Amino acid sequence: MDGNVDFSLTEESTFGGVPIKPFISQPRTTDKNGNPTFDVFAFHVKNKSDLALLKVGQLAELIP
Repeated sequence: MDGNVDFSLTEESTFGGVPIKPFISQPRTTDKNGNPTFDVFAFHVKNKSDLALLKVGQLAELIP
């Protein structure tokens, strides 16, 4: 995301094909130089069993 995208999540939203809850947050994170990053987002999967379908660092399509 480039920061210029406006979107909202719905009950049908998916991330990498996995159903997610309709809210997203942006945790405070920094890069290796201590600068804030704005490309990290947090979300909750609807079903815990779906966590196995996602991997840390994986690129995936968000379908709002």
